[in-house]
Amino acid sequence: MVHALYCDVCPVRYITSVQNTQLLCTVLVSMAQSYRSIVDAIDAEAEECERRGETKTWTLGQLTGNVRPASDCPSTFAIDVNPMEWKMLARKVVKAEIAGTADGSRNSFLHLVDALEARQVRWHASPPSPDFPKSFIHGPEKTPFCVLHCRQARRHVRMLQL
Repeated sequence: MVHALYCDVCPVRYITSVQNTQLLCTVLVSMAQSYRSIVDAIDAEAEECERRGETKTWTLGQLTGNVRPASDCPSTFAIDVNPMEWKMLARKVVKAEIAGTADGSRNSFLHLVDALEARQVRWHASPPSPDFPKSFIHGPEKTPFCVLHCRQARRHVRMLQL
């Protein structure tokens, strides 16, 4: 998806620019809505474990920073945590996927949303391609739908209250 965000070919023609933008906006809004499903599943699992009086096992791995599956990682540790601790940790993982980590070493969902919005603002500030329908050209007084989609994706994840 990141490659589609930085494509130099797509803005050259109307149809490819629309396809690229619609694809990225659709994926980002779908991802934002999927985060809601993930958070709801985390909350439901924690409540069910709490109700049954069970603990959850939390596995800690990649202590060296290498990216390997936990099953391959010799330095994997597991601890039992109560359901509310597990819920807090699981929600922090989702929050890191959405907002990134403090060291900025990973692309995050909001990084992609910000990059798409910035790109769309640049595209709209540039002259349109020659085959762009004149009826779709508007001035700066109107916020483009693509930018509104980025803002909607951002609103979806803000509503998660992570």
